[in-house]
Amino acid sequence: MKKLSFSQQITVGVIFLFFMHIASWIFKQGFFLNVVWVVYGLLFIVHPVYPDSAEGVRNIRQWVRFAGLLCVLAGILTRFGAPR
Repeated sequence: MKKLSFSQQITVGVIFLFFMHIASWIFKQGFFLNVVWVVYGLLFIVHPVYPDSAEGVRNIRQWVRFAGLLCVLAGILTRFGAPR
């Protein structure tokens, strides 16, 4: 199986975010947004890709994984659509 490039992975993530946002709006459940942020972050933790312009950056894979971890934490700690 061919691995995704940075732009392909960003595009897949944004499309997935869009469809889950629509599902959240249709079903009036913010849980869908939380799940998609966790999945989006895990995508970068498992497969840390970066743009070609960041080739010389020291420890770039660890920084990309850290950014994925922040997305996972955003999905876990925020409560989109939770009753107030």
